[in-house]
Amino acid sequence: MRRHLAPAVFAAALCGVAHPAVAQVAPTDRDALVRDAQQAAVNAAKAAEAARVAADRAAKAAAALSEESPGGVAPTTATATARAPAPPVRPRAPISTDATLVRRKIAASIANGPNDRSLKSSVAPDFQLIASDKEKVASLAWTVDVSGRSRSGFLSADQLTVTASSKLNGKGEARFLGLNGFTGGTEVGLSYIHYGSRIALSGIEKTQEAVARENCLAQARSDPHESCEPTEYPTGVSEFVVKYNPQGFGALIDEVLPGPVWFYGTKFAGSQTTFTYLDRAAFAMKDTKRFGYSGSVFGGLIFGHGATAIEAGFAWRRTDDEQDPVEICQPLAGTIQTQCQTGPDGAPVRSSRAIASVSLRHAFPVNPGDNWSLAVGPEFSADVKNNAWSIDVPVYFAPNESGKLRGGVRAIYQNQRKAGGGREDGVTLALFVGVPFSLFHR
Repeated sequence: MRRHLAPAVFAAALCGVAHPAVAQVAPTDRDALVRDAQQAAVNAAKAAEAARVAADRAAKAAAALSEESPGGVAPTTATATARAPAPPVRPRAPISTDATLVRRKIAASIANGPNDRSLKSSVAPDFQLIASDKEKVASLAWTVDVSGRSRSGFLSADQLTVTASSKLNGKGEARFLGLNGFTGGTEVGLSYIHYGSRIALSGIEKTQEAVARENCLAQARSDPHESCEPTEYPTGVSEFVVKYNPQGFGALIDEVLPGPVWFYGTKFAGSQTTFTYLDRAAFAMKDTKRFGYSGSVFGGLIFGHGATAIEAGFAWRRTDDEQDPVEICQPLAGTIQTQCQTGPDGAPVRSSRAIASVSLRHAFPVNPGDNWSLAVGPEFSADVKNNAWSIDVPVYFAPNESGKLRGGVRAIYQNQRKAGGGREDGVTLALFVGVPFSLFHR
């Protein structure tokens, strides 16, 4: 009956019939009906949400009971839930996005070598000084990681290295570094290297992760809500192991990355060199500045737990060659004496070089149990355009207080054609310091 009151009142008003009682009550009843309907809808929605939450909780509880009961059947007694906690080795999520593993393996390997080599990785600014009895070169290298997300089943790292070098004494090229070293003068280079490795993940927690968790649980943490689950650590599983089980990090790398790390890259450099030469016509020494540039591609493998690397590459250089020295004399005016000057015979000559190279790096302990090792890195280079070749053999033997190799000696042999015909060769010994030739310690 209520739902017909409002139309009746509306009709009575049109006919001029007085109906005061119903005209005052009907709007109130209509509003009440609307409010009742709205409240009923809200209550129904709340009831549906509560039912959904209860169903989810029941499903999770059933799944948990099923996991703890043999054969997947939920236990029917209360004592079944009082079983011992699960063992530390448990299923876990893959860590294929934890690229810190491969970056740390690179940083702890022999990739960190001389600044003038293509394979170079230095996470902090690395200063080096190389000096022979006649020439000195200082260089600074700094690597920036620009890695993206790795593919499934792989870990990778992408790095950019900026290198700056300068010859500290004299002018012209720094010939004592071989065919593939710094060209001399002031040189700035930028290299890109991509590192990659297959990852071995079985879905089961690694032993060193379990040890790290136990160490975490045994420590008094400043934050009681901090999780001791490696997969929940904000910066990744590897950082969790480094923090709570640093001695086991090497073993974790070997287990997760059992194979070699391959790399490939490219490098571009520009240089400005000042040459001094003897001008015959003016009978005077003059200076000239020349700009050079180079580009190279290279690739190789790092294996043997980071202690061995092989590399091959090809470089194209556009440089200037200093002329052979000559002595010129002329008489002094009004006297019987002569004045002589010695220097390169004329301005430097523009030249191109096409250099193929192959190198091997290896580190090994001098005595069992040593926390540092001796390392060698021979490189053979051949200029196929100018029929020249060189062998550069750095030997690293001076450790710093942290056990990393920080210096040593280099022996460089060069054999090349002479400008006037024939060939010339020679051996140069150089001392270098400040080279963080890091080794991977298990």
